[in-house]
Order: sequence, then structure tokens, then C-alpha cells
Amino acid sequence: MKIKLFLLILLIGFVGAKSYYVLDLNHNGINFSLNSISVENNAFEKTNSFGFWYGSINDFENNILEEFNFDMGNEFYIEDFENPPKTIIFENFDFTLYIPYYENAKK
Repeated sequence: MKIKLFLLILLIGFVGAKSYYVLDLNHNGINFSLNSISVENNAFEKTNSFGFWYGSINDFENNILEEFNFDMGNEFYIEDFENPPKTIIFENFDFTLYIPYYENAKK
């Protein structure tokens, strides 16, 4: 009985899994470049940090399937007791975006 229950829970989790594009990107301060792209199934929703950068997923007829904003996480605020607070901005860094998978996506 325990095995049947485990298999049922596993099956429900797999059926409820949502697919995502996982884009590993680099930003050199000016341009973006794609390091790798893959598709991942996950039962939990993947989200990106909200920011002022914009992206969209379009189909083959250039209809927008989804729009999203994201942040790259290149700014860090540092504060300690001995020095005044400061913000450090990385200009060349890698980051990951999770974008919902669409079977009919073009770009």
C-alpha cells in the first residue's frame, strides 16, 4: 500500500510539473550573451527577480505569448559598522533566467 501511495504522489507531482527554459546568460556591462539554454521540468513555480529589464516570448506569427520583467542581481548593498554604506555593481557577470516553456515559441 505504501508503494502505491508513493507512486501516486510521484505521478501527481510529475503531471503537475511545469516546464521552463533555463537561460544561463552573461552581461558584460553592455551586451548580453547566451552561455547555455535547456528545458527543465519543475513542480514548483520558478520566478525571476523583478526589475526594469524586459523580455517576451513570441510565437511563429510574432504574437506575444508572455511578457516579463527581470533583474540581473548585479548590485549589492554593503553596510558594516566601521565603514560608510556602499553599493557594489558588477559589470561582467553570469546570471540565470527561468522562462515558462511554450511548445510554439519562436523567440
